Order: sequence, then structure tokens, then C-alpha cells
Amino acid sequence: ETPRPSAVFVASDVVALGALGAIRGAGLRVPADVSVVGFDDIPLAAFFDPPLTTVRLPAFDLGIAAGQAILELIEGRAVPARTLLGTELLVRMSAAPPGGRNGPGSRAIDDLAREPAPAGSQRGTPAGSAGDGKETHG
Repeated sequence: ETPRPSAVFVASDVVALGALGAIRGAGLRVPADVSVVGFDDIPLAAFFDPPLTTVRLPAFDLGIAAGQAILELIEGRAVPARTLLGTELLVRMSAAPPGGRNGPGSRAIDDLAREPAPAGSQRGTPAGSAGDGKETHG
């Protein structure tokens, strides 16, 4: 038997919604059996069942950086080959350590998410340990 993954990270929140349905269709539970993490933090992500853990893309900043690069190119100036923008992890209820939210050998996901973020990064965490869907950012 092929071992199943403990988590999936997908390229967009819309695809994550499909993953949630497929996981449920296979008789598995999110996040008790499989965690799901999306990318881009669409407005409905907080209202998925369960609310989706996702990576927020700084869309406004991305637009500004792209516009500045275009203006630089028009003016004949060199632009960097790539520009790195910060993202923010929003920990909601669709992700948990392997074995569930308080699985053996792991600390509660809420405790892990409340640890100080590495320098230069940000992340969001559920405000209440009962998973009230509210977020804090830090």
C-alpha cells in the first residue's frame, strides 16, 4: 500500500478547495488525516470548511514592483532579474502537525504558530486556541 501524504501544499486557494473536496471524497478528514495549505489568500479562503491555511501574496506590492520595472525598462535602465517580496503565512484550521492538531510527539499547531517568526518574515495565527477563525499577525 502506498503511504498517503500528511499534507498538501497547492499553488492556489482555488485548487486547495478542490483538494479539500478530493480528500473528503477519499474518506479522509482535514486536518486530522491530511493538512491542506493554499497560496494567495483569496477572500473566501477564511470561509472554506475548514478555514484554509494559506500564504498571502502581497498583490498590491507586486503590482507596484512590476510597474516600477516597466518604467525602468522604458527609460532604458537595467532592472534586476527578479524581485523578492515578503509573504505571510496565515495559519487557519486546515493545517495541523502529523497525527492531528495535538498529535503524538508534536506541540499544538497554535503553539508552533505563536513562536517568533524568522527575521524578515510574517505569519498569521488563529487568535483563539479553539480555532475561532480570527487571525492575528506578527
